[in-house]
Amino acid sequence: PTDVYLASTDESRHKVALQYREDIAENYARMRYNSVQKMFDVKRTFDEMSKAGNPTIEAVSAYYATVRWSSMSEGGISTEFVKCAIAVLQKMMINPACERVVLKLAEAGSSNPLDSIYKLYKIVVRCGGSVDDMAWSLELMYDLWHSGALAGDQFAIRHLQTAGKSLTDLMLFKKDILDFLLNKFMDSRSFKIEGKKLLRDTCRDLEYFRQQCGYFYNAKHKEALSLVSAVVHTCFCFQ
Repeated sequence: PTDVYLASTDESRHKVALQYREDIAENYARMRYNSVQKMFDVKRTFDEMSKAGNPTIEAVSAYYATVRWSSMSEGGISTEFVKCAIAVLQKMMINPACERVVLKLAEAGSSNPLDSIYKLYKIVVRCGGSVDDMAWSLELMYDLWHSGALAGDQFAIRHLQTAGKSLTDLMLFKKDILDFLLNKFMDSRSFKIEGKKLLRDTCRDLEYFRQQCGYFYNAKHKEALSLVSAVVHTCFCFQ
């Protein structure tokens, strides 16, 4: 159906034109094909083409060659996009924890700081394909972004790709510190057994830790923490 507006005055014509432009912007926000949706579209195409043989990355990208992509579509579904999408699908999205975070981020729409297949691919690379490292990194990145500790511009490609200096490397460093604290460090000290058990149980996963301890970004709160608790919060915070 088509809506027809009869504007009888300059004022009404002006408002109709304004509304038309606003509707286009609103429809774009709701209808835009985000990177996760395009990734699953690549999977659909790859699976369909696989019925007739083993499709190459070039063949899959050629399928999308006639689509007129918008300027906001990261260049559309190119050969590079297909390569990255397949890597993310095969190495990251096979893990339920990773998939859960990626889909949760996608619900944020255009404000999603990882709304780019290339950013997700950089995380795969920096984690060396380890699903445990990817799950930890994604969960902590989401948590810190959602809480406001990390801003969206801190997820730029340049902050995700530099070996040894990327945001992902920082997340993994926190993981290593936590592992050291909860195991080698505590076992080398004369802490009470029940104390060790309580701390390890509290740190069993990020969601449970937040439920028990919340966030300690405020400096005056940090001063009141024990040494062990301060290190733990450093592992779960952006400091």
